[in-house]
Amino acid sequence: MVASIPHPQPDRVRETGHAGRRLLALCVVAGALLAAPAASGITPAERADAMAKGAMAEFDAGQFARAGAIFEEAFLLHPLHKYAWNAARLYERTGDLVRAHRLYRQAVPVAPDAGTRAKDAAAIGKLDAELLRRGFVRILITVIPSEAEVALGGEPLPLVAGGRLAWRKPGLYLLEARSPGFAPHRAEVVVGHVAEVRVDAALGRAQVPVGPAEKVVEPRPQPVVTSPEPAKSARVEIAKSAEAPAPAAGAWKRSGAIASTCAGIVFVASGVVLAASGAAGVRDANARVLGSAAEYPDYESAYASAATKYWLGMGLTGLGIAAAGAAGWMWFSRPVDAAPSRASLGVAPDGRAQLTVRF
Repeated sequence: MVASIPHPQPDRVRETGHAGRRLLALCVVAGALLAAPAASGITPAERADAMAKGAMAEFDAGQFARAGAIFEEAFLLHPLHKYAWNAARLYERTGDLVRAHRLYRQAVPVAPDAGTRAKDAAAIGKLDAELLRRGFVRILITVIPSEAEVALGGEPLPLVAGGRLAWRKPGLYLLEARSPGFAPHRAEVVVGHVAEVRVDAALGRAQVPVGPAEKVVEPRPQPVVTSPEPAKSARVEIAKSAEAPAPAAGAWKRSGAIASTCAGIVFVASGVVLAASGAAGVRDANARVLGSAAEYPDYESAYASAATKYWLGMGLTGLGIAAAGAAGWMWFSRPVDAAPSRASLGVAPDGRAQLTVRF
């Protein structure tokens, strides 16, 4: 039976025996890992139990980080609540609160009873408050399909209780997701100075490779058979286009395209300048160090003003892009000023075909 690690307590001073106990722990763990592949009768539960005993020896030797890592490996091999709980306690003791929070959450689904789940929930709530106090941001990630393998910043995120949760400092992180039958998904996640960020990602179906395209055989053109004798009146009228549009028909589109282009340039330039100014203001506001609660309203006012300026700039930029698109549509859809009015096909006196086009 592997004992549970109690709540973090002050380190106890040990005068002797550290080196011997640590050597014993390493021998136990190494023996369990090396002998397991050769002994076909050893189950994953027995291997995990041997690893947990080695972790307890590391704990007794004062090597809390190493003991936590071994408990976590044992939990991955055989998911028992005590392994996850012990690993979380040890990570919390060494100051790795992010990893401790993850192990507490992984312990909840395998808790043996309601009392244990309540103890897990209390530990998670305590770390929630502490991580927020230290400036970490809670990131909630939803991926479709839910069984996909997900990693944020290179660290795998397990699916716990139907969701994925990560704690990160503000910054830029790479989200990677992959699942059989789906195309891999990679996206950058921007984590700002907020309490919580939600990320939704949907993987697209992988394209099924197709075989080589079948060759399409075009029908061979039939030769034109002409009479050896010259035709006296063989001209046939084949087309007559509509009358050419009046020059004023496309004038409004041409003028509108020019005006929309000018407006788009002004909007985009103004929007970019305004958005850049707002973004700089947001950074300056977030960089403030508040000495007291009385300074918080000034921070809120500066942040709101800069954010408003930023989104106004983005709106102007969007209007400019829309105006440029409208200008392109009006320019390329304007009617042509001149078109052929009549085309005739006939046979020349020497028997050859003759095409006549009148303007």
